[in-house]
Order: sequence, then C-alpha cells, then structure tokens
Amino acid sequence: MGTKYLVAIIFTITALTVIAMSDKQSLQLGFTPNEVKPDVNPQLITNNNKPKVELVFVLDTTGSMSGLISAAKEKVWSIASTMAAAKPTPEISIGIVGYRDKGDLYVTKRVDLSKDLDSVYADLLDFQADGGGDSPESVNAGLYQAVHGMSWSNNPNSYKVIFLVGDAPGHNDYQDDVPFDVTLAAAARKGITVNTIQAGNNPLMVKSWRRIAALGNGDTFQVGQQGSAIAVTTPFDDSIAIASKEYEASRIYYGNNQDKERQKLQEEKTEKIYAGASTSSIARRAKFNASSGGEDNFIGRNEMIEALKKKEIVLADMEIDELPLEMQTMKVEEREGYVQSKMKQRKEAKLKLKELSEKRDEFITAELAKSSKTKLSLDEKMFATLKSQAEKKGIDYSEAESSY
Repeated sequence: MGTKYLVAIIFTITALTVIAMSDKQSLQLGFTPNEVKPDVNPQLITNNNKPKVELVFVLDTTGSMSGLISAAKEKVWSIASTMAAAKPTPEISIGIVGYRDKGDLYVTKRVDLSKDLDSVYADLLDFQADGGGDSPESVNAGLYQAVHGMSWSNNPNSYKVIFLVGDAPGHNDYQDDVPFDVTLAAAARKGITVNTIQAGNNPLMVKSWRRIAALGNGDTFQVGQQGSAIAVTTPFDDSIAIASKEYEASRIYYGNNQDKERQKLQEEKTEKIYAGASTSSIARRAKFNASSGGEDNFIGRNEMIEALKKKEIVLADMEIDELPLEMQTMKVEEREGYVQSKMKQRKEAKLKLKELSEKRDEFITAELAKSSKTKLSLDEKMFATLKSQAEKKGIDYSEAESSY
C-alpha cells in the first residue's frame, strides 16, 4: 500500500509541475492561460460528415510587411472560394495570428478560428504594419500562439494548416521562448501542417524558413516583398457589390434579446467590411457567399428562411418577441407574404450574382492570359500547396479552378 501511495504522490507532483511550467510559458509569451483557447472548438465539430478545412495565417505585422498585409486583405476571399470549390464541399474555418516583437505594441495578436469569415475578415481589416526595425521578430511566439492558442477541432480527417508569412528570421536568443521545433512537434501531434512563405529575399531567413516547413511537414516558397498576389479589378465589381447588398438584405433574423444583440454586432461587422474593403474584395466575398461553401458565412445563426426550409421553426407558432421588429405588427398571413417576398429577393439576387461572377471570371481569365507571371504569384503557389495537401485528407480539387 505504501508503494501505491508513493506512486500517486509522485504522479500528482509531476502533473502540477507540468501545469505550472505551461502557465509560465504562456505568461512569458505575452498571454495568460485564460487567453489561450481550448484545443477543441464546439463550433468546429458540427456537421461531422462534412470535410473540414481549418486554415490559420501567422503574419509578421511589422512595418516592412505593409504590402503583403494589403495582399492578404485582398486575397482572403479568393482563397476561401478556391478551398470551397472542392468535392465534396468542405466546411471552412479561418484564423489569424499577427506577430511583431518585444517592445512593439504587441508580441502576438489573435483572431480565433471561425466559420464566420465575415467576423474574421472584419478583424483582419484592423491589422496594420508597424513596429519592428531590428530584423529578427518573435516568430517562436507567433507559431506557439497558432498551435496552442487556436480552437482547432479534434477531427482527425480535417485538413488543418498554418501558413507562416514573414520577411525576417525569428529571435532564438529569448530565454523565455518556446523554440519552434518544440511547437512544431506539438503541431504534428495535432495533425497540423505548417507551411512557410518568405516575403522578399532576406538570405538570413532562408535556412530557418526551410527548417520550419520541413519540421511542419509542409512546403516553403518565396514571393516578392509586396506579396506577388494577383488582384484584378474588373468592370463588374461595382455591380456585384450592389447585388451582394440585395442578397444580404434578404436575410431575416429572429430570436431572443441575446440573439438580437449578436445579430446587431454581425450587422456592424458587415457595415465595416463595406466601408473598409475594396470593391474588388467585396466582389470576391460575394462570390464566396453565393457558393455552397459560403452558405454558413452568409446565413449565420437564427436565419428565418433557412430555419423554415429545415423545418426548425413554424412561422405561425413564433412568439412576437422572437420576430424581427418589422414583422412584429404583422398578422400571420402578412408575415407569410413578407417571408415569400424575401425568398424571391434572395433567389433573384443570387442568380444575378452568379451571372455577374461568371462574367467577372471570364474577364480575369482573359487578363491573366496576357501575363507570364501567373505561375510565380502568391495565389498559384498557395493554391497548389492547399490542393495537394488537402487531397491527402480526401478533399478532391482535381476539377476545381483557382479563384481570383
């Protein structure tokens, strides 16, 4: 009996020591244990029969990265549309970690993994290039946050991937850092692939970027300092933006006061996107939202037309307080007519978006045919990596075309 008690005491002390060391590392990296999200996000476990793509960008956000951050803001929706073009259509979640260095405004800044890409994008618009200046940055902290601070699902069949993007090597002289090889070993255990993108031609980072990609079972490639992304403005972008607003205006949200408060915040983020994004980005977002892969992002939660279609609610049985303000004074038959008019509006707007997006794609294809640099772009290099790695998880991109 004495031996069993001794073993139990040793086990308890060891466990407490591991927890204390983990908390210490979290504090040293600029965030507390309470700020590190759990490894499992309930939102990412839904629709278990649907394949999943979980993508996190780890971005150097120091002053020299302004061009590439701008490229990221332009290309997120194209990347989402390309990922959504697989068979079967996957459920897509995106997250972001911005990193700088000690002494800057922040060491790491996180936007957690989410299927609500509008919210992720609205937060991405706030990222600005600033700080830095001494070449090495806090790469170790950025990677640690991406692997341990994001709400990765526990689905072994999900394609989980990180793209580390920067133009300077990481600090290896911080005594309180967790070295990237330790973090990458943890990534491998979680089934996360780590790719690296070198912006510019800093020779000091080539070796470390290649090593990070090798340990992360990923790819590495180089792009220009401005990102080398393809961002074509088309004559159809303005019309697509208008049709997009008509499409979004067809949504009818319902629920309790808490639901309505959440919906209000969502509307504010949508307004922020229309105010802060380029017309081309809004056109890319509209294309994604109108696709089968963009349904989750477009519909959100507690959307009446979708709920009626799935027979989750009965319009005649709904409480007055659950209805949106404009429907609360309507009689039952008036509510039904209102819903029918919104369904018609949605159908017509979606058809218009489809037609305009096809014309936009034709225009871009013709423009790209004039250029010999397409294969060298950030778009094509990322798309090739995403496609080849996702196919190993049973997500088929053989008939998918890259979206711009």
